[in-house]
Amino acid sequence: MSRSGRHECVCRWYDEGRPTIPSMATNLIRAFVQPGTEGQAHVCEMASREHVCSPSAGWAGLIATPADRLREGRMDIAVLFNVSGTEDYSAEPPATERLHLVGHPRDMATLGPTVAARELRDLPLVLTPLPHGLRLLLDRWSNDAGIALNTRFELNAPSALMRMAGEGICYTIVSRAAAQDEVRAGRLATSEIIDPPIERLACLCESRRRPSDPARAAVLDLARATALRLASEGIWPATVRSRESR
Repeated sequence: MSRSGRHECVCRWYDEGRPTIPSMATNLIRAFVQPGTEGQAHVCEMASREHVCSPSAGWAGLIATPADRLREGRMDIAVLFNVSGTEDYSAEPPATERLHLVGHPRDMATLGPTVAARELRDLPLVLTPLPHGLRLLLDRWSNDAGIALNTRFELNAPSALMRMAGEGICYTIVSRAAAQDEVRAGRLATSEIIDPPIERLACLCESRRRPSDPARAAVLDLARATALRLASEGIWPATVRSRESR
């Protein structure tokens, strides 16, 4: 890689305020600093979309998302969910995640490894509000499956979702990766939602709005290899897709 190039990529960002691909950022940086590798990369951790406001200035708005930055050529690489390639960026889906119901560690609903989707009808949920990407996915799944979700609360404070679930106030739905640290610590329990499952494709995306560059291609290769290794080793709870299905 050229020392003169500065390349911004998202190799991990926060989904509901939790890491979507565990240890992705640090593992990518470890690979990047191996002997013989030169250059500079800017690694960001970003939410899919965040609201911002300035009461004193009298305005409110949305921070640009990773997809926005890819489209505008202000970012090289990002991990997005359930997207297809466009004229603005390519999309390669290396793995699939299944979402989990999250609750108190001694709650009956999350004692088993799986929970039937029909059981969600009677469970009070706290979810992120629209237009958060996870909420869009859940609303589409709910409509397609004919299973109404009992959304009691909406919170734009990601850490509060886990806290409310851990206190037994209600449940939430996130990826296993988002909750696995708290599960290991005994503060939460999760059960994979089945019949039907809630799945999403993790897509490694590259902006088409920036000129081709060997350094960026090398970072993309590192990100791809790191994501596949983490999934294959079980560090990231995801299913690696075959090359034919990507």
